[in-house]
Amino acid sequence: MKDIQINTFQNGMQKDLGPTMPQDGAYTHAENIRIISDGSVGENAIVVSVDGNNLKLTLRYYFAGVGYEVDGNGYTQPTGDLGNVHIIGNTVIRNTLVVFGVAKAKTTINEVVTDLETSVIYKIDLNTYEETLVYEEEDLNFNEDYPIQAVGRYENADIQRVYWTDNLNAAKTINIAAENFDLTAKDLELSTYVDFLSPKVVSINSSGELPAGVYQYAYRLSSNEGAVTRFSPLSGLINILNGSEYWQYNEDPESQSEYSNTTPGETTDKAVTIEIENIDLDYDFIELAAVYKQSSEGVTAAYIVKKVKLTSGKTSIKHVNAIGETILIEEVTEITDEPSTAKTIETKDNRLFLGNLTYSSFNLEFNARAYSYRRTDSVRYPIKEVDTPYVDTKTYITGDASDQEILEEDLDALNPYNLHGEEQEETQDRYKYWPNGVTLGGVGPNVSYKFIKKKLQGNNSWDIPTAPPFVKSSFKNLGCDLDDTEAGDYKSPLNASELVGYQRDEIYRFGIVLYDLKGNPGFVNWVADIRFPDYQDYDHEGSYNGNLYNFTLSQKSSTGSGTNYNFNDDTLEAYDNQNSNPDDFLINESTYDFEDENFNDTASNKLYALGIKFQVNIPEEIQNKISGYRIVRVERTDSDKTVLGSGIVNYIYNHRYNVDSEPTVFQSFTQNLDNNNTKINLAYRGATNLFSIDSPDFPFLQNYPESSGGCNYLKIIGGLTGVRENDFAGTDTDASVFTSHTLSTENDSLFNTFLIDYSTKFNRAENSLIVPGIEEELEEEDSYGGASNTSVGTSTNTAGSQLITNVYSQDDISGAGEQCLLVKTNTILDLSKYHNTNPELNLSGISEGIASNGRFKILAAVKKNLNGTQYGGNTYEDRKNNTYIPASEIVNINSDSNLDSNGSLDVWGGDTYVVMYDIEKLRRHDADLDSGTGSGDDRESTNFAFPVETTVNTTLRGGWHFANKQDFDPSTDTFLNTFDLATCYYAQNTTEIFIPKPLQFNEVSKYDSRIIYSNAKINNSIIDGWRKFKLENYKDLDGGSGDLNKLIVKYFKAKNNVIGIVNNDIMYFLQDRGFGKLSINPVSTVLDQAGTSIVLGTGSVIQDFVYISDSLGCQNVLSAVATPKGIYWYDNNNKKAYGFRANGLESISDTHGVKSWFNVLNKDVTAVLGYDYYNSEVLFSMLDGSTIVFSDQINKFTSVYSYATSMYVSHPTTLLSLDSITNKIYEHNSGSIATWYNSTKDTKIEFIVNKNPLYPKAFDHLEWYVTNNDGLLLGLESNFDTATFRVSSPAEIIAQELTTANADGVIETVDDFDVRENISRVPVPRNSFGERVRDTFMKVVLKVTSRTDKISLHYVKTLFRISKR
Repeated sequence: MKDIQINTFQNGMQKDLGPTMPQDGAYTHAENIRIISDGSVGENAIVVSVDGNNLKLTLRYYFAGVGYEVDGNGYTQPTGDLGNVHIIGNTVIRNTLVVFGVAKAKTTINEVVTDLETSVIYKIDLNTYEETLVYEEEDLNFNEDYPIQAVGRYENADIQRVYWTDNLNAAKTINIAAENFDLTAKDLELSTYVDFLSPKVVSINSSGELPAGVYQYAYRLSSNEGAVTRFSPLSGLINILNGSEYWQYNEDPESQSEYSNTTPGETTDKAVTIEIENIDLDYDFIELAAVYKQSSEGVTAAYIVKKVKLTSGKTSIKHVNAIGETILIEEVTEITDEPSTAKTIETKDNRLFLGNLTYSSFNLEFNARAYSYRRTDSVRYPIKEVDTPYVDTKTYITGDASDQEILEEDLDALNPYNLHGEEQEETQDRYKYWPNGVTLGGVGPNVSYKFIKKKLQGNNSWDIPTAPPFVKSSFKNLGCDLDDTEAGDYKSPLNASELVGYQRDEIYRFGIVLYDLKGNPGFVNWVADIRFPDYQDYDHEGSYNGNLYNFTLSQKSSTGSGTNYNFNDDTLEAYDNQNSNPDDFLINESTYDFEDENFNDTASNKLYALGIKFQVNIPEEIQNKISGYRIVRVERTDSDKTVLGSGIVNYIYNHRYNVDSEPTVFQSFTQNLDNNNTKINLAYRGATNLFSIDSPDFPFLQNYPESSGGCNYLKIIGGLTGVRENDFAGTDTDASVFTSHTLSTENDSLFNTFLIDYSTKFNRAENSLIVPGIEEELEEEDSYGGASNTSVGTSTNTAGSQLITNVYSQDDISGAGEQCLLVKTNTILDLSKYHNTNPELNLSGISEGIASNGRFKILAAVKKNLNGTQYGGNTYEDRKNNTYIPASEIVNINSDSNLDSNGSLDVWGGDTYVVMYDIEKLRRHDADLDSGTGSGDDRESTNFAFPVETTVNTTLRGGWHFANKQDFDPSTDTFLNTFDLATCYYAQNTTEIFIPKPLQFNEVSKYDSRIIYSNAKINNSIIDGWRKFKLENYKDLDGGSGDLNKLIVKYFKAKNNVIGIVNNDIMYFLQDRGFGKLSINPVSTVLDQAGTSIVLGTGSVIQDFVYISDSLGCQNVLSAVATPKGIYWYDNNNKKAYGFRANGLESISDTHGVKSWFNVLNKDVTAVLGYDYYNSEVLFSMLDGSTIVFSDQINKFTSVYSYATSMYVSHPTTLLSLDSITNKIYEHNSGSIATWYNSTKDTKIEFIVNKNPLYPKAFDHLEWYVTNNDGLLLGLESNFDTATFRVSSPAEIIAQELTTANADGVIETVDDFDVRENISRVPVPRNSFGERVRDTFMKVVLKVTSRTDKISLHYVKTLFRISKR
């Protein structure tokens, strides 16, 4: 019985369909055909041979002038070589194609063949295919093994930016609409390279309206190309207050002219001029930012002061008011986070996203440690370097000094010298020298340090005036020249910013931070825990400033050098004779001759701030990796202080009186000198181990050390000498101004400490204070009394000469109470021996008695043993928990502008001010009340001014105090002292912080599942937001799913053939074994009463991510593509093709019948995906040589194209691909039929005939209907030329030639092939046995062999009979 089967082809290619299954319009294989119309009439649902591709562009790069040849005249002339461009990436901006490539050529010079190679970027007009070289630079380092992924952004005709990454180099960007030939490869990186210096404040004047408070400044640079740097390191803290007079206090704010404690936020008349040097002129603009603080904690505001067009490498900007664009402080201090490589790049919601990141070494480290040495002799204060220094060759670390390069990084390196407090350190623990044995400091393989002093102006009044201000310094237009050795004190804002020093005999923890080439700081490299010199230490470097060879605080102006060590012959010899034994070393005496009447004739003096000088040698191997370095330190908080405060000392004695009757007999001290004038015996009715200490740290900070013994101790740090005036501002007013800080000439008095049994805050008008250990408790009618302004007596049997504190307890005393620290030591102290008095001198002839009448006082420090707990501990592990703050300006590695002539860096940035501190110590409430001096002098007011170290900048204090008072009358309402000063005016510079490398830090440079995102882009802005990545702007995916290989968003074909991004809040990601979606800027909405959706706002940029699958993924960045309908990719691991569309995720290779085709592929075969917008085809180009096609329109695989490419250009107006062999660009849908890269391939269709599959059949004839290009009568050239028949029983393939070309090239039919009225008919040939082909099914292949004629196949009809066999 005869039957027929008609095969149609509308249901696509089904390679997995069993041969006995109904075909239903499917076919099993096709090559170079399409079943969806390319726009021609009547071609849907039929098989049509496809147009191939056509050569559109060959990019050649001309290597000019690399070779030479001799011309006919014998002259050597440059030649050029034309190189092929190997294209490795592309993107499209509107109708401009941007391609990235590697240009290669060979040149011959002197018969030597040289390979030439460079990296190039071209732009190509897709309308004309005119090419333009955008940029060429070998340093771009393009590599054919690292394909480039790129995105584009059209902003305007002049700004058209391309952003790219290749997983080998840092992501970059370029404006293809600009000329870029003067840019370097580094200029193109998203994060820019820059050499920074901190901005400097050069003047403050009265021409603005800045709010009072504290300011810091930073700047950033930007270019016309959109590059923007991070902000520079901040300047120091600049105090801005009202007023212009030194001390001129007025309680009426309208009449206030004193430059003192202005309420932060109050408008002033001040303006600041900032100067910036060493500006990188690769940039075009500079923006100055101000950081404003009203307290010691946090930042009040940050804003842009001004943006300036750069014209030179130095600029000045004036800051006059608080108007400016507000920015976050995090923008100023942030560390930019651009990776060194990224594998994938994408854009969404005006942000740039990078994924799968590698970071270069961020923790820039080197051996910054420095070590101190000890002398092996017993000399405590050596002053000469000898030929063979008495220095131990080994430090307190394990190993010789020469081995410091190889010491373990985790060495504790504890200096035992730092552990000694109230006990004098033993000789074997005195590690405080350089190897020369005399210079105080430390030396390491790369870093050394020593100590420096800066001379500041103290009191500039020669005498104590009769009207306020009684103490003052110079005030040079608020600013000062920092090179001026007499440039005011800390009231000058520049001094307070750049010359804040360090507490003597205190330990500070220092480190060094290296900055990378983009201005980002690395981890802190620890230098040392540095104990600063004690007051009596010998300063071998004293000639650096003022020739003061010790570390005293203050010296009077008339002598300059002040109290000094005596050098026998001005050659700094340490011993009586140069070659004498060190054991004969003599304690050096003061240079002052007390018979010199100039010793105490002035109230003016100089102060000495203590700093530190570092010499840093950056190892050569990291010099090209950094842009600069900075010295940093750990902030010394209250819990880190071993020096709690220092100040003037006064005895306290018990003054008993009855308020209802006459005063009782007053019992004062009497002091008697023995016959040799060297010892003072005290007889008393009181306690000579009970003292008051006036230190500014206690009342201003309200932090009084409370001790009941154990860890606190009192250290005598020298004497004070000065001048005294009686009745200086009225009847019975008394003042002493101490100008010189002296040291005892007795060796056993240079390092005296006393344990404190008890200490507490002591208020004026304190009643019923019980001091433990004092036999007589103070009852309510008692008070500690006393205070005359006399000093330790020096003449025989002088009564009533003492240092005493008198604090009366009358309820009707006006004003606030003076506050001091009450201290009781465990030992009775003889304070007289701590003055710098030579017992051999004859004092009888000294004018006015320099040792009496209030000219001597004692200076002491309250100290605390921390026993190794300072800064959280002193071990390697402890140090890892610290946070550091700036101590120095940044040093530019390419500039020496912040270094001295020896390449050393002066480091201030401390927390200690050396000031002239003044107080009204006592005011009597009743002039008739005996002062108790025993001398008949009734003092109504006693006042002191003295040099002291403090963490409070008391030069800016507000309110009343001795220096600015006008009324000392007992009945006045004026306070004795007010301790008012906003904390911001002496705050530490904590705006920027730095950390050491954490102890458990994992040296991770690869974040293969991390995504980072940029700031938002604003079109046409000079600053390109896509070049800024904040440190916190990232999201980590599940690392267990493997590498992140692709970020992708859905696209659509917008108007004018422009590609747009689907407007939703989803971006997709593909990992090795994971696929999911990211929520980008999700918008939250609610419904109002009318049911209208109201947008509430957005959350974080990447709010969340969700895995759609954790078992499949994509391993190659080229193996995924987005289309208007979905996202498609190839999974090498599973050897499957996937699609994610409206109906969800599916394996399209499995569900659409081509699983078997993918399954035979090698896992290493790379798939390059593209999309043909015109034909709605997803192209899976397998680099083994073929491309399988999935129709996005009918959701079917349709064909295999006979080519492979390493790159597609998918654009709504065209589809381009790259010939991977010739690196030429071809346009698809425009070439000859089935011709790919100039090679014509076969066109074929394979299908199965299996009607009535249960029955064997005898196959007789095939008939098919084909049309030509015009749809008219068919010529043989538009027909198949081969038919192949395959059966399985017996397995046999029978090929039948249908046409052939004769000698003239004319196509003729072969054998029984017949064509009539577009119907082609051919009998099924017999098998090899001469029998008709019989089977339950037959597989047929119709093929056109390498011809460019178009075939349009509508159907195939097969005639067969059911076999009776």
